[in-house]
Amino acid sequence: MIHNHDDTRAKPDSTSRDTVLVLGGPSAGKTVWIARLLDALRTPTTLVNGRIPDGDGWFSGPGSATLHCEFADFETKQRNDSNIHAMETRHWPTPTTDAVEHTVDFILTGDSVRTPRRRIVLVDLPGSALLAAFAPSNPSTLTIGWTVGNQLARTAAIVLLIDPVRAVERTRESIDLANATVAMLEHLRSSPEGRSIPLAIVLSKGDRGYKTIMKEGGVRLFAERHLRPILDAADSARLYISSATRSRLVAPGYREPSTRRPVENLVEPMYFLLGTMDRIDAIRRRAAAVLQAEARRRGVTEGVASPVAVKNHPGRRKGQIPAYAWAFFGIGMLFLILVSGRAVMRDATSQATPNATPNAQPNANPGVSK
Repeated sequence: MIHNHDDTRAKPDSTSRDTVLVLGGPSAGKTVWIARLLDALRTPTTLVNGRIPDGDGWFSGPGSATLHCEFADFETKQRNDSNIHAMETRHWPTPTTDAVEHTVDFILTGDSVRTPRRRIVLVDLPGSALLAAFAPSNPSTLTIGWTVGNQLARTAAIVLLIDPVRAVERTRESIDLANATVAMLEHLRSSPEGRSIPLAIVLSKGDRGYKTIMKEGGVRLFAERHLRPILDAADSARLYISSATRSRLVAPGYREPSTRRPVENLVEPMYFLLGTMDRIDAIRRRAAAVLQAEARRRGVTEGVASPVAVKNHPGRRKGQIPAYAWAFFGIGMLFLILVSGRAVMRDATSQATPNATPNAQPNANPGVSK
């Protein structure tokens, strides 16, 4: 795990830190995809309506934007340089066996951009991570750095890489991987705020899978036929076919990379994710501002009409005795006094009668002597 201890280059109010999770099966090309993307964006890249101009007639105007990146720490730069050097010398980068974080500042300029500089942590997980976390036969039992589930909890966007050649295979491994991918997407979309997380599905290794995709009539038809469960679970996603590097077969079962040709459709998915994250952040900021304004308005209203508010506040009224209760109480007390008064008078009468009779008896026969 990479911890960035030097944040002096990024101002807290202008740079935010988010996580973009790069997922895919074994050998889907995640490490190569990240390395080539960051290498390509060292130079500012212009996009028009979300795509890189590729011929005459393209111009910079409405809908145009520029994207480039800067490494946020030395360790990220060193690792990326090492991966690029390996491919330039016709060697593949070392396979990922643990969660690897690439901390990068993406600078996006355009008319509608509200967060021009954003710190992104690209998390490269091993190809076995999906199977370890979401395979039905082995759910969440293998920890690779952080589990995919924990990563999803702090993810702002996802890049899902799929090898189209393996997608058409009906091997046990490809079926298990597809089922695990569907389970991951269902878990993501059912989580809090999961439906607002942008997703880019990238058909990687376009140089090898192009013919396979074209046999189905194009990217959309290929996805409809071979990725239907994944598309249904994703609910909403942008679909791309990309080529991070070329490769050529040099021995049975082994291909070596070549970086002489430029990348294709690597920058576009990242631009889409950053733009969507920017719009979502703007919506959340507006919602927070509305809630704060409402809270302030309520506070001012309660402060101005505090006597009335205290009198009419339900919590305050719970401790008060209603007027009709006082009336009933008064009537009851009056009735009690009347009843008590009659009882006292009755007792006084009964006590006076026995005392008069004995005193009268001696005088009843005054002429009798003993």
